[in-house]
Amino acid sequence: SWWPARKYAALMESEAPPSAALYNFLGWLNANKKPVVAGVVVVTLVVGGVFLRNWQKEQTEITAAKALSDIRLPYNAGELPPSGTDAALLKLAATYPQTSAGAHALLLAGSTLFAEGKYAEAQAQFEKFIGQHGESRWASHASFGLAASLDAQNKTNDAIAKYEAFIKSYPADPATDQARLGAARLLEQSGRE
Repeated sequence: SWWPARKYAALMESEAPPSAALYNFLGWLNANKKPVVAGVVVVTLVVGGVFLRNWQKEQTEITAAKALSDIRLPYNAGELPPSGTDAALLKLAATYPQTSAGAHALLLAGSTLFAEGKYAEAQAQFEKFIGQHGESRWASHASFGLAASLDAQNKTNDAIAKYEAFIKSYPADPATDQARLGAARLLEQSGRE
């Protein structure tokens, strides 16, 4: 019988009254109600704004990707795309310039224009891509496309320089051998070997 009473007494002794720090905090909170409420509101608005911005960006990415998937592109590299494909790609790139799908559409527009033999227009799109998305995973494609566009327009010196820049910037890229051959061919044709 002494055991439960002793246990109860030990529990009673261990329960300390609330600390003075808690009372001080509650007093400070009571004295500063308005600034605390204003701070909570500001933090809530900032967090909500960041969440909303990220959500909108994600929705824009999804919409742009869907729009890109709706544009018909040929399955075979040698097959020409349907008429108007380049215009549809350029429109998508202009509508969604800050999205991954918009960047990809710009690159595909350059490739489509090149395939259609519109080399000056392809050059312009590859240059635009490099200017806007130079750090993209597709930058090597645009760089090679730019060199090939200059080559196709018989702009020999510019094409050689772009091929050489491509080789230097992307030595492990699968198109590096093509770039070396293109540069060597142009150097031979110009007599500069």
